[in-house]
Amino acid sequence: MTIETLRDAVEKSRVERGAASTALALSGPAQWSSLQALQPTPTARRRSVFDAPPPVREAFDMLRTRLLKITNDNAWTKIGVTAPRKGAGATYTALNLAMALSRAPDVRVMLVDLDLDDPGLAEALQVRGLRPLKDFLSGEVPAEDHFLRIGDSLIIGANTARPGRGKGGGTDGGADILHGRRARLALDETIARYRPTVVIYDLPPVRRGDAALGALSLVDGALLVAEAGATRTREIAECEQLILEHAHLIGVLLNKAEAIA
Repeated sequence: MTIETLRDAVEKSRVERGAASTALALSGPAQWSSLQALQPTPTARRRSVFDAPPPVREAFDMLRTRLLKITNDNAWTKIGVTAPRKGAGATYTALNLAMALSRAPDVRVMLVDLDLDDPGLAEALQVRGLRPLKDFLSGEVPAEDHFLRIGDSLIIGANTARPGRGKGGGTDGGADILHGRRARLALDETIARYRPTVVIYDLPPVRRGDAALGALSLVDGALLVAEAGATRTREIAECEQLILEHAHLIGVLLNKAEAIA
C-alpha cells in the first residue's frame, strides 16, 4: 500500500465514522507525547510512590511484578481496583499501582477513574479544570482533550464532577453511564489508540450496587482492597462473590495494616 493510498483510506474512514474513529489510524506510543503533561504537586507526590518511604515503594513494586505475571499469563489488559466501601484505599492503591507499573521497563499504563459518583483520583493528584469524565465516556470529548500524561509511560483519565441524577430521577447517574454502550466504546477506542500494556480502572465500591456492577463488566480481573480493622470477613466474602459474577478475582489486598517488627 502506498502512502497516497493509506491517506485516502484514512480520509474515507474519517468521513464515514467521524473524527474519533480516525484517531485509531494513528495509534501507539507516538500519540502519548501529544497529551498534556501533568506535573504532580508536592502534595500529590507525597500521596504516591513518587516520594513514598522505601517499604511502601517496595510493596507496590512487588504487587506490580505479580500483576504483570498474571496479566501476561492470562492475556489480560484491563484491571479494576475496588473495595467493599469508601475509605478502604482503592484510589490510593490504583494510583500507586499504576505509577509502579509505569516505572517498569517497556510498560505503558492507562489509569482511569470510573467511580463517577464519588471520584477521588483528581483530588489525589490535585487536578483542576477538567471537563467531567462523563463527557469523554459519552463520546462528546475525545481522549486527547481529556487525558493527561505523567512522564512517558502513564496516561490518566481523571474526573472532577459527578454526573448528577440518573434515569427516573435516581441518584445513580454513574451506573447509567457505565452500563451504556458508549462508555465501553469510548474506553475500547482509547485503548486501541494508545495501546497501553495495562489499564487500571479505579472502580466504585462493590457494595454501592449497580454502579459497581457496571464497572466490573468492563474489566478482565479485579483487585479487592480491604481495610485492616474495618472491613469484616463477611463483607470480603460477599464482595468476592459479586466480583466473580462479572470478572476474575485477582486477589484481596489488606490496606492500612500496621507493620510488624
